[in-house]
Amino acid sequence: VARIMGLSRQSVQQTADTLERDGHIMYHENPHHRRSKLMEISQRGREALAYVEQRHADWANEAGRSYTLENLQEAARLLLQVADRLEQNAAPSQNEEI
Repeated sequence: VARIMGLSRQSVQQTADTLERDGHIMYHENPHHRRSKLMEISQRGREALAYVEQRHADWANEAGRSYTLENLQEAARLLLQVADRLEQNAAPSQNEEI
């Protein structure tokens, strides 16, 4: 998870441990890696996620009512361009050491 998201292993582990302690995920043995466990979302985690997703949708719909469809589409295009530019700038050049 940390590698995929570009985060430190320690911060992801701390967050996962808190989620597990609060009953939102469960750890399982990983047959492909002796020390790295697999995570599975629990029923409580699914319910919490559904709640957050609904609240997010409500917020986004309310925020979006202030703009026309064209405004929102243009904003989405611009944000995609910014994300692409940031991605390009973050990639190391061929001459740069990693």
